[in-house]
Amino acid sequence: MLSNWTHPLFWLFVYVIHGLLVFVVYKLLKSKMREEEGILTTIVLVSLFLPFLGEILGAFVWGLSKRLGHHSVLDDYEEYVTFKPLNLEQIRYEARSSMELVPISEAFSDEENSQRKDLILRLVQSRVRNKGKYLNLGLENDDSETVHYAATTKNFLIDQYEKERQKMRREFESGNLESLEHVINAYSETIHSGLLEGASLDRLLKEYIQFLEKEKQSGPPVPKLYLCLGDAYFMRSQAEEGLMTLHEYNHHFPYQAEGYLRLLTFYYDQNDWNAIRDVLKQMEQFVARENVPDNQRFIIEQIGGVR
Repeated sequence: MLSNWTHPLFWLFVYVIHGLLVFVVYKLLKSKMREEEGILTTIVLVSLFLPFLGEILGAFVWGLSKRLGHHSVLDDYEEYVTFKPLNLEQIRYEARSSMELVPISEAFSDEENSQRKDLILRLVQSRVRNKGKYLNLGLENDDSETVHYAATTKNFLIDQYEKERQKMRREFESGNLESLEHVINAYSETIHSGLLEGASLDRLLKEYIQFLEKEKQSGPPVPKLYLCLGDAYFMRSQAEEGLMTLHEYNHHFPYQAEGYLRLLTFYYDQNDWNAIRDVLKQMEQFVARENVPDNQRFIIEQIGGVR
């Protein structure tokens, strides 16, 4: 009898049976414990190398963490949210933009540079979004001719944006409902151009919000309309209205990630971890992995917010 217990084949048989049981239990619990899948996987790996002892140690550590109320996922949220996985296409685009902008920034501070007009023209023709920021460098220049040219260019761009908005609104109000997105884009480009500041920017935001509110109430739900209206509310420090709009977006489009991601950004800025947890649970319930943008998918997966 004793020889059976000490025979190597007996212990090999026990190890194999133990491994199979551990694997079966892991498969059964995995779908029910998605939030703690990482802990469960660790316990399984330890148990395979230390049969029986691994389960005991794992259960003890797990129980201790539950008792102390440790939530490592939320505690480490800041670390995850600041991580940016490589996005090669985005890097290429930013590199091209940097090649265009760096010479312009340096040119305005270089007293011997005589090509400032050409550089301003390059800026106007570029795809840079925040043109006003760099034109303001020209306005602060010591050279009066450069200041005049930058001011003239800035006024020209403001006028061009205004004409584009009016054109898009006339087209939309004439009955071309498909041009709604063009109207929204025209407002958004002006607002984010950096050309308007203070009262003029606030007046445009107010006009933009009134337009979006009217269309939201009179027409069918349009995803971009809700998202842009929420963004505009936040820009005017109307947080309550912004949150309400994003929740409405999630109600109409529960399987899309954009509304949840904007809520996560807002609640993270407010350090509202309970609200973050609620939004992540909603994402896990409704949003599929492929519906999360590539450059944010890793973060959301790590904190358990996608299926």
